[in-house]
Amino acid sequence: MDTGIWKCPICGFTAMSKKVVENHMRTAHNVEPAKSEIGKNEGSKGQMPRNPNPKYGGRKNGNPRQKGPNGKKKPVKTRNDVMKELYHDYTFELLHNKKAIVYVQWGNEVREFRGLVHARDPYTVLLDTDEGERWIILKGQIIAYKIIKEK
Repeated sequence: MDTGIWKCPICGFTAMSKKVVENHMRTAHNVEPAKSEIGKNEGSKGQMPRNPNPKYGGRKNGNPRQKGPNGKKKPVKTRNDVMKELYHDYTFELLHNKKAIVYVQWGNEVREFRGLVHARDPYTVLLDTDEGERWIILKGQIIAYKIIKEK
């Protein structure tokens, strides 16, 4: 098996593409290359050795990235777990899937919304109000919020 390296027969210029070597011969040497002139590099013959480390190449006994340090499978992360890791967001940790009163800056006035808050996005909050409306509110507009404890 070849190595994929092509060599100019005149000056020894090497490249990873046959077309690059052909263009080199036309521009640098003013020679039209023949099909047999351009030769493969005689570096290594046969297949390249496979990396025995399964983390960087081969797989041995399944995918090692899905196993923990003791060899057991890691628990599957939910979207909520990933959001907590990525954003460390107080709004997400305190308000997600909870009933709350949210005070929002609305132009020159402050509006109050009551309902169930879903904070899955790093920039916005989805609010399902008690009246059945759905609002998408930027977190930068939220002035304050109060969690309603259900009895």
